[in-house]
Amino acid sequence: MPHIDDLAMFTQVIEQGSFSKVADLNGITKSVVSKRVSKLESDLGVQLLYRTTRKLSLTEAGEVLYYRAKGINSLAQSAFDAVTGYNEALSGHIKMSVPTISGELLLADAVSDFCMEHAGLTIDMSMDNNFVDLSAGNYDLVIRTGYLEDSSLIAR
Repeated sequence: MPHIDDLAMFTQVIEQGSFSKVADLNGITKSVVSKRVSKLESDLGVQLLYRTTRKLSLTEAGEVLYYRAKGINSLAQSAFDAVTGYNEALSGHIKMSVPTISGELLLADAVSDFCMEHAGLTIDMSMDNNFVDLSAGNYDLVIRTGYLEDSSLIAR
């Protein structure tokens, strides 16, 4: 069965015009590139390239495959680029409301340590014992203790 990696390498060979350039780009030997393209040809059961000592040219099957697959490397790179930010540092702003006693005794140091660990993050923590209007206050996080009045909110 053909491998997508071999197909990607085949498209690189066509775009770069030589096995040597693809080998240099990928940090592998020219023979590895040649073997991967040969394996793709074997897996598909068709010759994809005419090879001479000075020139590579596509067979009819090679043209069909190349034009269908030529965007594979850019699509893969686009997919990788879309998720590369997921492991980066946290950044942004969090607005929270906590009870006064909890904020002073427990959360102040924890929030301070958290902000030191994540320098790109800012936290606006208001300490208030009154229930706040969650929708009007645009809070990201509200901590309250006690009985929750009948509402659509979920208590944990």
